[in-house]
Amino acid sequence: MRELKIITVPFDPRLRIFDDEALVSYLKGREVLRAEPELISHEGTALWTIYL
Repeated sequence: MRELKIITVPFDPRLRIFDDEALVSYLKGREVLRAEPELISHEGTALWTIYL
């Protein structure tokens, strides 16, 4: 069965990185067949959204 998921990763301006720890943890042990990343801005915050 295919599992669909949308994960949103916020930008940490203090560290100047996207904290992708939750994404990496979710993907551990899974096979990604398709991913569609999108960089968006919401209320002045940069977000990296990935549709898996």
